[in-house]
Amino acid sequence: MDTLEIVKKETAEGKGGEKDVAGGYAHLMVNVWKITGDRKYLDEAITAARKLAEMGNEIFYQANNTAFSALALLRLYKETKDEQFLETSYLCIAGIMRNVQLWECNYGNAKSFDNFFGVFPLNDAPYKAAYEEMEVYAALNDYIKEAAEIKAPILPSLYVLLPEFVKYSVSRLTCYYPILLPPDILSKEIKTGEVEPKLWIPVEDLYDGWQQHGQVGQEVYGAGVGFGIVPRQYIKIEDEDFLIYTDYPVLQKLNLKQKTLTLQFIGTDTFQSRLLIINPDKDKNKVPVASMSQKTKDSVMKPERASREEVEYSVAGNAKIKIRWQ
Repeated sequence: MDTLEIVKKETAEGKGGEKDVAGGYAHLMVNVWKITGDRKYLDEAITAARKLAEMGNEIFYQANNTAFSALALLRLYKETKDEQFLETSYLCIAGIMRNVQLWECNYGNAKSFDNFFGVFPLNDAPYKAAYEEMEVYAALNDYIKEAAEIKAPILPSLYVLLPEFVKYSVSRLTCYYPILLPPDILSKEIKTGEVEPKLWIPVEDLYDGWQQHGQVGQEVYGAGVGFGIVPRQYIKIEDEDFLIYTDYPVLQKLNLKQKTLTLQFIGTDTFQSRLLIINPDKDKNKVPVASMSQKTKDSVMKPERASREEVEYSVAGNAKIKIRWQ
């Protein structure tokens, strides 16, 4: 720290260092520029991002840092309209997607939780980690939302890939909480600290079906998983008792005066998303009566199921709908 001498130059012999660090730095500099308005931070971000482009298909080192790199590159494209930044953001996303679990591990201990679309934190880490997964989910969720907002000319395939990734992430990330897992699948030998199954603190690591889980330990620094998901997928309307939930990224425009919420789902009509109207206080009220119209079909939508606690709808991935209530 005193001399800034490089102690370890490579992650492995002949493999270079952590190549996505430049993207993480660019992400920080863009955020500081937004706060301060000082052009020097934007210039720093641009310099770092151009260095990142030199890494090609080898950008990926750690999944969450690479996801933040993609988001920083999109924001730099927004400011500069330089398509190199968009192209480099694709390299970041490709690096993440070639390191995911595109199968459901439905055997052994892994029968107890969702696995599909799970993200491995490193190239050589054969497990899924709560903190890295949550940050990848958050960054790619923000990426596709911001791309839609500015109408960036991104690859059309990303409107299929990223919303589906969001959908499966939302259902999977709860599986890290040990209180929701059978006690017998948790490891008895812990590398760091201990695992207290009754705490709402996620375990560090989930494996395939033949290993026990939580071998590395329990993540105090990963306790914010729920706080990363709730503001992105749940909508709380001021002075109303109900919540709205979606498992796809959405753009929203709220008109409180007319008690109308307009939601633009981000995706394609190839896939369906879920939308729920939820009554958090089950003993107080029932779910409010809501009229839902889907602009693409100009018709009133019928719920898939309904109860006093919640009403669920199936919505096309690119639908624009209006929710009206009394």
